[in-house]
Amino acid sequence: MANVLAKLRQQVINGRREGTRCPCCTQYAREYDRTITSSMVWVLSLIHKWFKQNDPNYDQKWLHVENHLREVPNTPASLRGDFPKLKHWGLIEQRPGTRPDGSNRAGYWRITKKGIDFLNSNIQVEKYATIFDGNLIRMSNDKIWVVDCLNVKFDYSKLMSTK
Repeated sequence: MANVLAKLRQQVINGRREGTRCPCCTQYAREYDRTITSSMVWVLSLIHKWFKQNDPNYDQKWLHVENHLREVPNTPASLRGDFPKLKHWGLIEQRPGTRPDGSNRAGYWRITKKGIDFLNSNIQVEKYATIFDGNLIRMSNDKIWVVDCLNVKFDYSKLMSTK
């Protein structure tokens, strides 16, 4: 199975931008160019605010972000889906370890120095992260500031475009 996944990944990475079907499970597989949306910036700012109040050194605690977002008034549930992609830019990091069921998705995150610098407009980050099977393939050369992300909404048709 790992051999098939490696072959499929190589096929997609080597120019099959339109994607392909996995020969084992028939799941559609392709690369996706993701950018930082205004919703992702909002969650990053909420994480930052929590750490400023609860762990000013940003290195002692971890925040269960989904649970925190449920507690923040007027925060739509849709925000909980995309924020983990901020890890590809190095703006947040996931707590290492596994849950009792063996998954490494325990839900605990913290903001990085790079994430704070990005929020404070001290640095730019890459505009696009190309992702396949949840893994970072490459970053674009184009750079953006946090303010460039504030009016960016998730665009499904753009995500699915093969151009």
